[in-house]
Amino acid sequence: MNGLIEPGSLTALMVATCAEKTTTLDFIAQRTSVGTFSGRICVDGKQRDSELQRKTGYAQQQDVHLPTSTVREALTFSALMRQPKRIRVKERLAYVEEILDVLDMKSYADAIVGVPGVGLNVVQRRFLTIGLELAARLELFLFLDEPTSGLDSQSAWNICLLLRKLADNGQAILCTIHQLSSTLLQMFVRLLLIGKEGRTIYSGPLGKNGITLVRYLESKGARRCAPDENPAEWMMEVTHPTSLIGWFKEWQNSYEKATLLEWITSLKPVQRDLSRATANTCHQEFATSFSYQVRHLIHRTFVEYWRAPSFLWAKFLLTCGASLAIAFSCWRTPSSLQGLQTQIFAVFVFFTLLSNMFQQIVPQYTERRSFFEAREGPAKIFSWKAFLLSAMVTEAICQVIFSVFAFAFFYYSIGMQINQPDDQKTERAALMFLLFLLFFLFTSTFAHLMTVRMEHRETIVNIGSLFVYLILMFCGVLVHYDDLPRFWTFMYWLSPLTYMVRGMISVGVVNKLVECSDIELFRITAPNGTGCGNYLDAYVSSAGGTIINPQSEDLCEFCPLQNTNTLLAQFKIEYSQRWSNTGNLCIYILFNILATYLVYWLVRVPKRQKMVEVEIVKRIDTENVPRAPVQDFHPEDLVTEQP
Repeated sequence: MNGLIEPGSLTALMVATCAEKTTTLDFIAQRTSVGTFSGRICVDGKQRDSELQRKTGYAQQQDVHLPTSTVREALTFSALMRQPKRIRVKERLAYVEEILDVLDMKSYADAIVGVPGVGLNVVQRRFLTIGLELAARLELFLFLDEPTSGLDSQSAWNICLLLRKLADNGQAILCTIHQLSSTLLQMFVRLLLIGKEGRTIYSGPLGKNGITLVRYLESKGARRCAPDENPAEWMMEVTHPTSLIGWFKEWQNSYEKATLLEWITSLKPVQRDLSRATANTCHQEFATSFSYQVRHLIHRTFVEYWRAPSFLWAKFLLTCGASLAIAFSCWRTPSSLQGLQTQIFAVFVFFTLLSNMFQQIVPQYTERRSFFEAREGPAKIFSWKAFLLSAMVTEAICQVIFSVFAFAFFYYSIGMQINQPDDQKTERAALMFLLFLLFFLFTSTFAHLMTVRMEHRETIVNIGSLFVYLILMFCGVLVHYDDLPRFWTFMYWLSPLTYMVRGMISVGVVNKLVECSDIELFRITAPNGTGCGNYLDAYVSSAGGTIINPQSEDLCEFCPLQNTNTLLAQFKIEYSQRWSNTGNLCIYILFNILATYLVYWLVRVPKRQKMVEVEIVKRIDTENVPRAPVQDFHPEDLVTEQP
């Protein structure tokens, strides 16, 4: 392919099929993430740098926008994140207002974008798509993929008028068009026409009413275009893939292509000289710093939560409602054998919320990820690292708030603080809250880890639920460690809930005196003349327990446990390990975060592609560049690709 764009011109790219048009434009705009290319891409005569995507705008065919944002907020976010650091914030905001004026969007600047059918209409959404790219103060090009697709004739005309206005203001524009009408044809200055298998048919100026294109095609054997015939429809007819004329061969041997290549030859030395002056320039992939990106992303996410709070309310009602339900079911549990087992089981039941909390996080994250990967990532608005960190930090802040309510409803309602030593109550309450907080943070990071690899929510939920059930079954509550088959004992130590159970139970119920209820007491008749204390003392010394009435010489009442430590030993729970259990949970959370970054980088971050004999040369100074001898070419950009 050979093509060029000059400043202030509107260039159309027409290809045989829609898929080929999008693929071609994606390649030129450097938005491809799959496929293999060879060669190199040069800008200003030198190898492309990491700023190329950021300096170019790409308006996709699908209008992808954040539904909860207003038009002004969307433009402001694009301006703040994409404009160079040297431009002050005040100037960026003023530029947003200029964009609103140029695009005639003032009347709905504060309207919520919404979704198709609810919010902005199709034309307004298309204008916003273009405005988001313009808000970045594009230094190179504006690419548009089917800007008139799906619009009625009047709306398509309005979009073309907008593009014409932008071109008149000096913007270099290249857009794909499926089918040009005679009216729309007048808007465009140049045409890059690609035939079957990506072979060039024509690349050059259109002329008034397409006269230059018509003369070229007629000179190569096409039938004559009638005066009353639509040149656009005539062009598509005569260049149809079934045509007997070898249009690619005709282009290869044409004087027009030779002229274009002559221009390339004359342009390259100038560009190499210009590129040397900027060879030492420090290039940045993103316009803003990492911390700046994270800060604004967190702010935008909280605004999204505020305007669409259904997910927050669902999470809040789940955690608080479940905590209250468990608390009322186990209200002020006494320090009896049954009460001790009830408190242990209450902790386990609370852990079963892990699956539900995990499923609530998945939809929000997948929607944000799709939005990022569809538009914001390829446009280099912010990095994938900032996206992941902001998503996890935002969710973590919400989980901290939820953990406060869950702890208060659960811990004090169940009565775990009852019969605790007075000098340990404050420490235990603080440590219990820390464990609740770690549980919520583990849930959040675990959800992000499960979601980062897979696309579909159903698959994520199914695979994630499997892991949840495994760590629940092997945490030591349903089946004690000693009762596990030897092969599965490793799962006990691998499950993060093992350390959560050991930590919460040790903090909540350890070192408490057990007060057996009447139904839990063993009643034994002492031999005549022997007191209960003397009779059961040897047994209590070896097996433990408490003699309720040691002075009695008749019916002895015996409680099999003296304190909670005896029962907790069966679960391998020791109070002395409370901080090590807490540390293990922190390690699991850190692992989830690091694994999320690693998996995302391995699976979802586009790797560097291999390119072939491709050059994009941007003209810096049009006044000092020699003009081509014919067709009056004034290129802003030149793209050549080996067919």
